[in-house]
Amino acid sequence: MPKSASFITVFSFLLLALSLESCTESFVPDTETFEDLLVVEATITDEMKKHEIKLTRTYTFEEYQPETVADASVMVSDNLGNQYAFQYNTEDSLYISVSEFQAVPGNEYTLNITTSNDETYVSTPEPLPPINQVSVSYEKKEVAGEFGVQISANSYDPTNSSHYYRYEYQETYKLIVPYWGRYQVKIIEAPLEISLSGYVILYEERDNLDSEVCYDTKYSKEIKLANTIEKSEDRVTDFPVRFIEPDNYILNYKYSILVKQYVINYEAYTYYKTLKKVAGTDGTTLSPNQPGFVAGNLSSVDNPDKKIIGYFEVASVSSERIFLDHVSLFPNIPLPGYFKECNILKLNTRPPKIRAPNKDHMTIIAFTNTGTMLLYKVEQTPGNAPVYIFYMVEPACTDCTTFASNEIPEFWE
Repeated sequence: MPKSASFITVFSFLLLALSLESCTESFVPDTETFEDLLVVEATITDEMKKHEIKLTRTYTFEEYQPETVADASVMVSDNLGNQYAFQYNTEDSLYISVSEFQAVPGNEYTLNITTSNDETYVSTPEPLPPINQVSVSYEKKEVAGEFGVQISANSYDPTNSSHYYRYEYQETYKLIVPYWGRYQVKIIEAPLEISLSGYVILYEERDNLDSEVCYDTKYSKEIKLANTIEKSEDRVTDFPVRFIEPDNYILNYKYSILVKQYVINYEAYTYYKTLKKVAGTDGTTLSPNQPGFVAGNLSSVDNPDKKIIGYFEVASVSSERIFLDHVSLFPNIPLPGYFKECNILKLNTRPPKIRAPNKDHMTIIAFTNTGTMLLYKVEQTPGNAPVYIFYMVEPACTDCTTFASNEIPEFWE
């Protein structure tokens, strides 16, 4: 199942559309109209793998995130009597199929969900759309007044039977922290006659020395749709998937994008198109226009009038990965800087005495205990009683494992 955040965001906002009509003036969301509904994110494809389904419930603006439904019974079945059970995975908050399987041409698939309070939901039977291979291209060009590199999807179905497409991407990039160092702060207890705080600050080699180079991965958030129904042939040409400006740090060293093309049916295309309209022009935010509840292909077995948010999608998928980097694309443009500004604090470790308290000493202890700042570099003052000078920066500026992975991806060139 795609890990795109757009559908989660849109689904969470849809609760507002259940009772609001079109409006032209700004409004304050009224959670008194809130309806507690099941939200389903489910896509199975022709890939042989363990498929994933996400179940949550709608939530109000006062809540920060949806509540995951972890105690349901989830099953996908086909018209030949095959059944594929899904089991809840606590670590990922997803239902994952117990065994690997793939959707095959000619079969129809149905999703069945039974919640802990014995509410049963079922989808309409969905066939697998035609299989069509995607290719990815890129071009340096100007888009909406901005110069950069346009990454596009292309495909062609000579049988003229695909027509409806949905696109996602997964981008991975290498990054190097600007202020990496070998050492970390070490705090040891000391008698009060030595240190008023009861501690002396030293340094030691880092627990993790492999923290300078990392690889971060992001997923697309927009609903990207294309169709060829009014064209003379079933061909997608230069469909824009991702545009990157030269000053974007993700291109600094090496960048990879995996573009996925889902061939979907007309009903799924219509559903996502309506969902995108509700979300706004970019498919990620609410529009002032609220057309109402977006019905999918799921319904309640016991109560046909009960609303359920989501769509059970059966799609054929193809993908292609390309690699890019700033030097090759923009040789005459300087590399952009790091993704954030890194402010360096210079602090000394002299222990506080009763008559001469040292604020730096206490600050280092506080930073270390909270993880707010990490040690970047150490200097030592001269003399018989040397004092260590600590240069400290935010974690993201010296240890990339605080927000990304230091493991080289299997697909990395």
